[in-house]
Amino acid sequence: MLRRKLSPLLPLVLIVSAFLVISACEGAAAAPKKTKILVGTSGLIYPVTFYDENNNLTGVDVVLTEEIFKRLPEYEYEWYVAELATLFIAVDTNKIQMIAHNIGKNPERLAKYLYGAKPHNRGIPVIAVKKGRTDIQTVDDLQGKTVPMVGDGSLQELFFEKYNETEAKANPVKIQYGVDLQASLLGVSNGKYDASMSSVVGLDNFYKTYGIELDYYPIPYGHELNDSDGAYLVYHPDQTELKEKIDVVLQEIKDDGTLLRIFERFYGAHAREILDQVNQAKVR
Repeated sequence: MLRRKLSPLLPLVLIVSAFLVISACEGAAAAPKKTKILVGTSGLIYPVTFYDENNNLTGVDVVLTEEIFKRLPEYEYEWYVAELATLFIAVDTNKIQMIAHNIGKNPERLAKYLYGAKPHNRGIPVIAVKKGRTDIQTVDDLQGKTVPMVGDGSLQELFFEKYNETEAKANPVKIQYGVDLQASLLGVSNGKYDASMSSVVGLDNFYKTYGIELDYYPIPYGHELNDSDGAYLVYHPDQTELKEKIDVVLQEIKDDGTLLRIFERFYGAHAREILDQVNQAKVR
């Protein structure tokens, strides 16, 4: 019977292999634990945060947030979807750590939350009316008229609620809550509503989807409805480290052209114009 002769190096090989396995296991155990971040958004505002035809959450703020966390591997994130008013309550209680929802600044929010160092988006609001209608061209023309709103505590809603209590007290704007943008514009087109707040991008998408053209009138810059320096990511006040890291990454995303590509995906021909507005915005 032939006997196989074992190599004298075999014990050494086995020892080295065992050492490598143990080291690998120890290395895996020592891998840093990722910090979990809950990010709030509503999925109700095209093209910032909405559900596509496959019921996937997407939009400018959604894709931007995904890109941010790709560049911050020490974090993992999940979406928390709710109306805007609920999102702020969730931040107040630290249930979520940040909001990606086209948030503008106002004194009350600045006193409670952390804002990013710079805006990442900006749009020009417009008043949309049925094609051929000319009696509504300014905010004051909306007095006594029916205007739909989402009902999520947006700056536009806060403005009109205040406007009704002050300048339009005798003939207030009739705000219809609980109506998303597409339903609002459809209602304007068929006469259900007198006008709707929108944007040029929103109207473009509405036309592509329904083939319905509406007239619109831009809100002049300097008006309270168009006096914002842009939209920001907003954080719980304890999230200073997260905010500062995202400030750095967001600037990289602007500088390397990624933000423009995101804008092109959702804003089409308006992408460069909107990016220019973001870059020129005066941070207050």
